[in-house]
Amino acid sequence: MGKAVEGNSRMTLQRTQLLGRYLSLEEFCTCTQTYQKYANRIDPYPQNVEATIPALKDLCQHILDPIIDHFGRERFELTYGFCSKDLKRFLAQKDPETGIKNGRVDPSRDQHMAHEKNRNGKYYCDRSVLRVIFGLWGWRAIARKVDFGGTVTV
Repeated sequence: MGKAVEGNSRMTLQRTQLLGRYLSLEEFCTCTQTYQKYANRIDPYPQNVEATIPALKDLCQHILDPIIDHFGRERFELTYGFCSKDLKRFLAQKDPETGIKNGRVDPSRDQHMAHEKNRNGKYYCDRSVLRVIFGLWGWRAIARKVDFGGTVTV
């Protein structure tokens, strides 16, 4: 079984835990290029697990699982799932080798942080939206953005 992950709550999770029929917590939390580059320095997992994990499960079960059912798992690639506080911090920094910013992050608009809270106890985004970015290989439009608040962007 996968290594246990503990957040700031009583809930303990397994990294290999499936959130729906196909995607694991680990895949959701470690799929970004920035995480891949700085993996040894980033905790990619949610801290508010009692609220964030059910939101991730709902997104998988109601949106992503049916998409994967239709197009096939082999054509689906999650490229940006959950954004932890650590990942957010690294996205806002410049790469020391290239001097280029690691990524663009704006939790108030791009809600990849689910129900995570800042140090003041407020949600990073108050829109109650959970966003992911994924690719469907073999289609004209490679990337799709899905907001679990009700919007699909093609």
